[in-house]
Amino acid sequence: MELRQWQLEQAPPTTYGVLWDDDHVLASVSEAQALLYRDYDLIYATKLFFWGDDEHFTTHIPTHRSVFFFRRLDGDRYPLDRTIHAPARIHDTGKRVVDLAAPLLDYGYLCERDRERCWADYKRCGKIDASTLAIVQEPQLLPWKGPFPLRT
Repeated sequence: MELRQWQLEQAPPTTYGVLWDDDHVLASVSEAQALLYRDYDLIYATKLFFWGDDEHFTTHIPTHRSVFFFRRLDGDRYPLDRTIHAPARIHDTGKRVVDLAAPLLDYGYLCERDRERCWADYKRCGKIDASTLAIVQEPQLLPWKGPFPLRT
């Protein structure tokens, strides 16, 4: 959370903020752009995890829905006692909320080597739950038919 706070402080002042990993891609940039002009506090995205190649995603990982864009508030900060994807005040008090219909495409588990590295990191820090255990479980693959996946 310290790193997210530092990144927030380095970003120029804007209406919205977004801090995500470099292995995430929006399936529909135009949808996200349209929502940014509609005065939301929080815009959520649901991840779709590619596995093995960029033509298949897995459905065995629990649904991962989290804030993608957040309204920036003066003085708002990331908390040090929990992990969230928006600064604490807007995360906890934002009333105008919407979900992107298009998924957030996550390529972080695409390669076996990356999955092994992630699993080792999660084990080392004690983050073992249904989402992290899925990294070492057998996937349930569906073909990617973009720009939007089949809902399962």
